[in-house]
Amino acid sequence: MFPGLSNVILLTTMMVVQSSSLKSETSILNSGAADLKVLIIEDLALNMTWNKTWDIVSKFLFSGNMDEGLTATENMRRYVTERKSWIQSMAVNGDILTDGSLLENRNRYLENAETSLKALSTMYDISMNYSDFEDMKKQFLNLSNEFNDTYEYEIGLESIIVTEEYLIQLEVVNECVAGINNSLVLHNPGNPSISTWIDNFPNLKECEKYYIITRESISEQKILLSRIKSYLIFRDYIDPPLYIFIMLIGMVWNIVLLIMFVRRKEVRTAPNIMIFNIVIADVMNLTFNLPLQYFGFYYPSHVRLSEPVCILFISLRCMFTSASALSVVALSAQRFCATLSAFHNFKARSQISSTVITIVYILFIWAAASSIVLPDTLLEKVCDDKPSGNSGRKSAKVVSLHEFIVYCFALPGLMFFFTFLTARRLRRSAREMPGDTRHTVHEEARNRGATVVTALCIVFTISYVPFFMWGRIATLLSLDRWKLPFRILDNITYYLLFSNPCFNPLALYVSSRTFRRLFNSYLFGWFLRRRKLKRTDTELSTDTTTQSTRQQESDISRRQESDI
Repeated sequence: MFPGLSNVILLTTMMVVQSSSLKSETSILNSGAADLKVLIIEDLALNMTWNKTWDIVSKFLFSGNMDEGLTATENMRRYVTERKSWIQSMAVNGDILTDGSLLENRNRYLENAETSLKALSTMYDISMNYSDFEDMKKQFLNLSNEFNDTYEYEIGLESIIVTEEYLIQLEVVNECVAGINNSLVLHNPGNPSISTWIDNFPNLKECEKYYIITRESISEQKILLSRIKSYLIFRDYIDPPLYIFIMLIGMVWNIVLLIMFVRRKEVRTAPNIMIFNIVIADVMNLTFNLPLQYFGFYYPSHVRLSEPVCILFISLRCMFTSASALSVVALSAQRFCATLSAFHNFKARSQISSTVITIVYILFIWAAASSIVLPDTLLEKVCDDKPSGNSGRKSAKVVSLHEFIVYCFALPGLMFFFTFLTARRLRRSAREMPGDTRHTVHEEARNRGATVVTALCIVFTISYVPFFMWGRIATLLSLDRWKLPFRILDNITYYLLFSNPCFNPLALYVSSRTFRRLFNSYLFGWFLRRRKLKRTDTELSTDTTTQSTRQQESDISRRQESDI
């Protein structure tokens, strides 16, 4: 009806709606501006908190005041919490702040603060438990040194566990120090990074040094521990039964020899006194050297001795070994002198008995043994706790050039030299004797004595020369004697050396008819007597049975004759 009226009403309605919408947007903008203003004020306050917190952190780092450390840690934790909340609120109000900086910068500050908080908390905890950290370092050093000294498997396992724990602590310290230093540089580029620390916190340079040492130590210990596994087989399963077997056999043979010297007058001759000296040296080797070698090598921590006592024990050990070897040399020289007429003329003129001469021989033997042993035990640091090169430890025999020449060349050369001269003299004297007088009792005794000496010389060469030859080669070439082939060679040469007290009586048994008869009497006498008695009883029983059978046959024949 009024066509223009509808257009007016529509236009009026649109104006009213647009006006109300404009008022709503204006009120929202006013509200957002107020929130942003509050966030900006909070940002300024957080920045001030950040600066104050770093002032407290710096005081803690350079003074070591634990109260300031606690305050710095709490302030840093509070700052991180409030900054996270602020960033979450700011995220809905735009990325650009009124000072023109981006919100992303605040995120980086937050990440830096979180890193600093983690490092600061670690530093505070380590400072509070600094004594535990130092105890762990001492434990690491003590166990590493003890393992390098003893090479005991259980100590090695414990050392590796403690070393790994200490390595983790060092990594934590280095990480937190690096984090704090980076934060210091970002916070104040002109402030130098921390290089020296407070007394109750690990020194940075020292931590870096020990970090390198610990990594090298743990790798070496793991390699060594893997090698010790094979060595444990020798310690627990191979060496004990073999050493016990050697000791038992050697002690039985030598005790029987001692009983012979006590009970048999025909054995107690002047020449045989030298054999008695060999027996004494062998018994000392079995009862003293062999157990000390085993326990000193496999359980050195249980055989701890002061340096003077250690030198004394090692000197005695080496002296007993040398005395046994020198006794064989003296015995061969004594047998050679017995073939010289000039020697007998000298005894007759001087009226010195053979016993006195033999005692002089024995005193000379022990004096010579001391002269061989003392230069190495006094001049060389035989009781040094540190291992020598790749030899593993001092208990692995480090053979000097002096010992090598004496035991591999000088002593065997003298033995066989005198033995050769004795045999030559005996052959010459046999040719010079006329007819039937060649096979006299005196000549036979000399021949038997020469045979005994030759057998003892061979036994010495088998027992001593491989040990000192291999020890010198391993020492000269600095061989790693923890490797299994070298370990086996080491043990074989030790077995041969300690078997010498078993070989000496065996040589006497094989080469001497008198000693063989006495050994049979003392070792197998009961068995032989019982066997002989049993054989006699069997023969008597057989004879009785035969006689009764014959009696029965005669009775039967008699009856038959009476019947006929």
